[in-house]
Amino acid sequence: MSSTAPSTPAASVAAGVTGYVHSVETGGTSDGPGIRFVAFLAGCALRCLYCHNPDALQMHDGTPRTAGDLLSEIARYVPFLSAARGGLTLSGGEPLLQKAFAQEVLQGAKAMGLHTALDTSGYMGRNADDALPFAPDEPSVDAAAAQFGWDARSLALIAAPSPDAVGRAVLV
Repeated sequence: MSSTAPSTPAASVAAGVTGYVHSVETGGTSDGPGIRFVAFLAGCALRCLYCHNPDALQMHDGTPRTAGDLLSEIARYVPFLSAARGGLTLSGGEPLLQKAFAQEVLQGAKAMGLHTALDTSGYMGRNADDALPFAPDEPSVDAAAAQFGWDARSLALIAAPSPDAVGRAVLV
């Protein structure tokens, strides 16, 4: 094995997909069950007045990383995350603006045996299609996108694969 090869089988599948990661948190407790590895992806098409991550709105403010690189980092925490009944949460910004990257990271985390969660506004814009090619264990959909033309189709595409979908509305 060469020194440039990814360190996990999951990483080797996703090594070529690049995304923009704003930051990571290795001990998140409010973005899904248990203790979480939370990756905040950069970029969001919305400009919500109550945005809790306004520093992650611009894609160019993120760090380019391959899915394999991020999965290798996540792999170092698998024993702890599993023992803490946690997993991986993709948040943002809006992770679905980087759908291919999100898909590879979620699938790689599931291959490592982790619970997966997707924290999304529900607004997919031009990234909406007939079905998401991945299904996180727990999609969390914010009602924010309703003010920007969000429709029931987007919610159905995100939440349909999971009986554990969570709806969220922020009261301001």
